[in-house]
Amino acid sequence: PNGKKNLGRGNIRVGNYEGIRIQITDGQITKIEIGDYKGELILPDDIKNPSYLDYLEVRWSPRVVISNSITNLKNLKTFHLESRNLKKVPPYVTQINGLEYLFLDHNSIEELPDSIRTLKSLKGIYVYNNPLTSIPEGLLELKVLEIVDFKKAPLNNKSQEIFQKLKDKGVRERLHQSFTIGLYD
Repeated sequence: PNGKKNLGRGNIRVGNYEGIRIQITDGQITKIEIGDYKGELILPDDIKNPSYLDYLEVRWSPRVVISNSITNLKNLKTFHLESRNLKKVPPYVTQINGLEYLFLDHNSIEELPDSIRTLKSLKGIYVYNNPLTSIPEGLLELKVLEIVDFKKAPLNNKSQEIFQKLKDKGVRERLHQSFTIGLYD
C-alpha cells in the first residue's frame, strides 16, 4: 500500500488503495472507507479477518457489493451507505446487532422499514437528502437514539408527528456544519 504511516496513536497504520482507506489497529482492520472505488469487491467477504471492523463506509462505488454476511460483524458500530442510489434500506442493515450509527444520506429511500426497531443500540440515523415520506413508529422504541437527520425529506403528516415525538423525547436533529464522524477523528 502507498501512504502507509504510523499516526503515533498506539499501533495504528493507515493505507490508501485507489479509493479505499484502511485503518489497522494492533494488527486488525478496524476501519474501512470506500469512495469512488472502480474495482469489484464483495464486503465483508473480501476482507481478511473482518471481525474487528467497527467502521465501514461505502460511497459512490456501484461495483462494491455488500453481502448478507455483514450481519456477522459483531463489532460494526458505524455503517455508511451514502450516495449508493438505494431505493430502500437493505434488509441486512436491520440485522446488524450493535450498530450505533447508520448513514443513508443522498440515496432515493422513500421509507424506513419497521424492522429498524430491532437496532436497539442505534444512537444516530442519518437519511439526509432522500425522498423520505414515511418513518416507522418503531423509532420511538429505540431507547438510546440521540440524533436523527431527516432534512430535505418530505415527511407525510403521520411521520411528522412521529418526528415531533422523537424531539419531545430529547432526540436531536443533526447539525450539518458541526457533526461528523470520520476515520481519523
